[in-house]
Amino acid sequence: MERIKNEHIKEIMRVKGKPDTVDIIQQKRLQWYGHVKRVPEERITKLIVDWIPQERRKRGHQEKSGWKGYKQP
Repeated sequence: MERIKNEHIKEIMRVKGKPDTVDIIQQKRLQWYGHVKRVPEERITKLIVDWIPQERRKRGHQEKSGWKGYKQP
């Protein structure tokens, strides 16, 4: 089976020299990020993008304390 290089396929499809889809997506993401950075501080999109979690939860299941901490009235 003969291998065909990407450059040859791009020439056939007449897209040689045009930006790839990945490049376009990265550019649009950067444009959106710049837009969000310019919006007022109280907008929900700005709050979500700038949000930093306070602390991480431990991995695994919840600790089982049983009846140890229970005080009878």
